[in-house]
Amino acid sequence: MLANKTVYNATQLLSPSAANGSGMVRLSLMAARPTFELQFNALQRAQTERLNKRIEELNARASDTATKTALLDMEKEQIGKRTAALEAFGTTAGRNGSRLSEILLDFDKMAATTDPDEFVKLRDKIVETQRLLKPDPMPATGLPDGLKSLKQQFQDGFRDGGGDILAQPFSDLQFGTLTVDQTKRIRTQIQSRSDALTTSRDAASAEQRRLSERSGDISFEVMEIRDIAYFEVQAEIKKEKERVATALDMRSRAFETSQGMVEGLARQTFSQPKRKGSVFDILG
Repeated sequence: MLANKTVYNATQLLSPSAANGSGMVRLSLMAARPTFELQFNALQRAQTERLNKRIEELNARASDTATKTALLDMEKEQIGKRTAALEAFGTTAGRNGSRLSEILLDFDKMAATTDPDEFVKLRDKIVETQRLLKPDPMPATGLPDGLKSLKQQFQDGFRDGGGDILAQPFSDLQFGTLTVDQTKRIRTQIQSRSDALTTSRDAASAEQRRLSERSGDISFEVMEIRDIAYFEVQAEIKKEKERVATALDMRSRAFETSQGMVEGLARQTFSQPKRKGSVFDILG
């Protein structure tokens, strides 16, 4: 006897081949998406890392405005030093002004008194007050207070414009030794120093106001420079983000388009109607 043999007809032989082709395409399409997603995720991570590094560099550049504000920072530092000197000058000048006013008041009393004891008392008080004057021999402000020479005159003796002595050292003055003319001229010298000091003090106050305004302007200019740098960097960061997002979006769209085309082609290839008289039609 002949062994049993399986006999395949034409339909059995041909139909599985077509079915296998369709299945292979479907498997290929199914495998393409996870493969793409793995590749896309890896690309996205790499692009994000590069973007973050770029953003750090840009933010560092925005923070580093020292070169752009160097001259302004230097000017503001000098303003700070000069303002401190003016404040110190103003404080000392105010105290000196008060002492000069006290000296003038006591000098008028001394010149008018008819009591020798009162004269000595007022004289000694004036000498003590002038010792409290604090003239700055080299004022950092460049503003003269005119008090150094005045203190010298109290110690060495008052002189007139030509250098002739008006009165010996003030501590040595005795009752009745000063004439009316001498008294008037000495008082005029003290008053002129007081007026000069007031002028310098007013000039110091005006200069402080000017420097304060300039310091405010510098602060605004520095802030403006930093703001411009910040917004320029933010605009560049936005462009970088948009560039990366666009590149990734284009990559994703390209895959979806390609995938759609392949799927459509597969449907057309394996879903064709059987033509009359074809092998598939006859054997189907």
